[in-house]
Amino acid sequence: MPDYPTSGSKSIFTWKQFAEQIRSRGIVISFVVAISLWLYVSLNGDYNTYVDIPIQLVTDEDQAVESEVPKSATIEIKGRGWDLLTIKYFNKNIRCLIDISRHPSNLEKIEISYTKLAQGINSMEQAEIKSIIPDFIILKLAKIDNKQASIKSAIKIHTRAGFQIVGDVVLKPDFAEIKGFEELIEKFDFLTTENRQITDAYKHISGRINILDTFNQSIKIKPKSVLFSAKIQQDCSISLNQVPLLVVGGEISGSNQINPRRVSIVLSGGVEEIANLDINNIKVYLEYNDIVNDTTGILFPQIELPPNVKLMKMEPNFIYHHKYQSTSLK
Repeated sequence: MPDYPTSGSKSIFTWKQFAEQIRSRGIVISFVVAISLWLYVSLNGDYNTYVDIPIQLVTDEDQAVESEVPKSATIEIKGRGWDLLTIKYFNKNIRCLIDISRHPSNLEKIEISYTKLAQGINSMEQAEIKSIIPDFIILKLAKIDNKQASIKSAIKIHTRAGFQIVGDVVLKPDFAEIKGFEELIEKFDFLTTENRQITDAYKHISGRINILDTFNQSIKIKPKSVLFSAKIQQDCSISLNQVPLLVVGGEISGSNQINPRRVSIVLSGGVEEIANLDINNIKVYLEYNDIVNDTTGILFPQIELPPNVKLMKMEPNFIYHHKYQSTSLK
């Protein structure tokens, strides 16, 4: 009779494995519980820490600040560990607000004391402010002026394969009014939008984007945001043969011969631009003065194309020029 393994031996092996797993999990759970209890007890104690917070200056329409305003302040705070952890890493709304809009605009300078700085710090109810760096700020006011500045796009568009951007990114409006310290705004001829990356574009896109403002209220910008749009179309190309070569600026005499008088060109652009292409808006030409002053026998024609259409290739890419010398018989 064949021997069969008894169920008892298999059961003992299984229970041993189960006991080992329970023991291993118990060690891990005990370790996690111990760490959690230690953190809980530790974070309930009082601690001191330092936090960097942004300084926000508020002015009225007729105030311009000439002196440089610090972008941030370093504050020492004391409080319960849990509260300090929240303030330092999770509360993004904390800032130091300096509001001088109620001060007369004819003042030459405004002194911001430690007390005013401390009063301007918000969302700090659960902690005690021990120190502020800087603890004193002097704001020098200056003559105010305003002017218009153009806006340049800082939007980078990456199209899907087989697509292209037609023309430039359009901004509406494409200018803004800047107002502030007279000598400062004279340095700015243009502003830029905030940086933005758009990927995998395959159709017309539009939206709103803020104008980049790094002036901390020393310069006021109006409007603060603009609309943007860009045309995205599929790539397309077209070949045009026997395009006549023109001469502009004069009429050459029979002593100047150019050859050939027709060329072939390959153009590329968005599918809608190519579909609506007017051949009459394409001109391949040579300048009269370039012909009569030529000494090499080789001329390179110029080409005028409609907007948003590019020249890919022209054949031939140069023109032969031969100048006949007149001779007299004696």
